[in-house]
Amino acid sequence: MYQASSTMPARLNRKQYTTSESHEHDSRQLRDRTWQIVAAKSQLSKPGDYVAINRLGIPLLIRNHDGELIAARNVCAHRQCELVELGNGNRKELKCGYHGWCYGGDGRTRKLPVAKDFPGFNREAHRLDMYPVRVVGGLVMVHLNPESIDADSSANKFDCVDGLDGWKDWSDEFARRSNDSQWGLIMNEELRFDCNWKVALEGSLEGYHLEEVHPHTFGPAPDEEHVNHMFYGSGTTLETIARNESWMTRLEIWLAHRMTGGHDPTYRHVHIFPNTTGAFQDSAGLIYQFYPLAPNRSAMIALGFGRLADRGGLVGKALAKLRGWGAAALTRRLIAEDGAIFPKVQRGMEGGNSRPRLFGRCEERLDAFHRHWMNTFDDEPISPSDTCDNRAITS
Repeated sequence: MYQASSTMPARLNRKQYTTSESHEHDSRQLRDRTWQIVAAKSQLSKPGDYVAINRLGIPLLIRNHDGELIAARNVCAHRQCELVELGNGNRKELKCGYHGWCYGGDGRTRKLPVAKDFPGFNREAHRLDMYPVRVVGGLVMVHLNPESIDADSSANKFDCVDGLDGWKDWSDEFARRSNDSQWGLIMNEELRFDCNWKVALEGSLEGYHLEEVHPHTFGPAPDEEHVNHMFYGSGTTLETIARNESWMTRLEIWLAHRMTGGHDPTYRHVHIFPNTTGAFQDSAGLIYQFYPLAPNRSAMIALGFGRLADRGGLVGKALAKLRGWGAAALTRRLIAEDGAIFPKVQRGMEGGNSRPRLFGRCEERLDAFHRHWMNTFDDEPISPSDTCDNRAITS
């Protein structure tokens, strides 16, 4: 059931989707105050494995250093050369290809060619910038503002100095949905959209568009009586057991029984404020995070996990692989369908319509996001009494 009793106004205005000032504000807030999903754990399973990305303006290197996952700015402390090219691979040493400076897992230099030419060299002053790393199931996460993390926090906790630690509430569920004992990685992609990151995120938080945008992949959204929305201080959820009667659904149920001995029809969608979501079914799950590239450009890291077979031997493993391939293909199609409509929303935002947007009762999770963003990240937060919690939302 929905919790809203009336139509709700959109609380973020169009300038917050279109201007350079808003883009810089959003990037800074996400960079300084949120955890970033940067890689799948399986990409970093062997010593020397690395992933190099750019995230929110920071060149980032995540590496398995003798069994420990570390994250560093991908820039040499000597002449600021890029340490490794973007992508992933394996290197025995963390070494700059320009002058041969080598670094340890703490970011300090381990080898300095012709060290006598650097008298009085200060290893503390000239080292790599390092970032906190957390592992949640099959996810590797990095915080790009080390000063915001509690210095006494262990490597398994999400304790932030400013209290913005919503991942503490959801890490167990996301770990269960991505651990390598039950799930295998079936998708690992960065996808880009010609729209503001909030446009893309909001498209994932409602099913009102399904019949129009996904008529052959999803079809109509379930009726209200078959949907349950829940609201919490750190996020929102949607649950439903309503399923269509297509041949794909029947095949999925048959495969589940062959591979695991049963089938749970529940579909669960989780939004962790502000920019992380998870879509979970019995057979597969997709965890994705949105982030800005420009006022009208955004990206999404998408990690998909398929359920491993626990029965059926080689046949069960083959069926799991086939089902994982099918789930990944369907996910790519759904994202492409969404990605085709997002630029139209962005152009509409930039068109300057003075009339305010509005949300229907079925879109109440968007209202929750707006309330949380304004109260937590905006320069002029709304009244605390107007924020979303686990009570019913009213306009």
